[in-house]
Amino acid sequence: ENAGLVEMRDGIVRFRHPTVRSAIYHAAGAVERRRAHAAVAATFPDSSAERAGHLAAAAIGIDEAVAAQLETVAWRAVGRSGFATASNTFERAARLSEFDDTRARRLIEAAKAAAEQAVAAE
Repeated sequence: ENAGLVEMRDGIVRFRHPTVRSAIYHAAGAVERRRAHAAVAATFPDSSAERAGHLAAAAIGIDEAVAAQLETVAWRAVGRSGFATASNTFERAARLSEFDDTRARRLIEAAKAAAEQAVAAE
């Protein structure tokens, strides 16, 4: 704050420039980053895409509850023709999936959404 790189106001941290935010993020260790993602996730509503994304970034290994939240977010993206987002989110959900069949289904949905994106881009 004294150097003018960040500003704290009303409990919100604002970075002077995105590069500053990036530098701080990448200078932090993995544990610190996961804690930060968990803390940020708690500030969003339960069903939000932002919450699911931060919970996924905070996850270590398999986390089926977070995978299910990501899948819900992915289906919402499909519903609004956000196929690239859906594909990435299904794939992320698959990486956190507990069961092989669920992981496979999510990967198939990721591939379908990627194919839809390719068709839409033509």
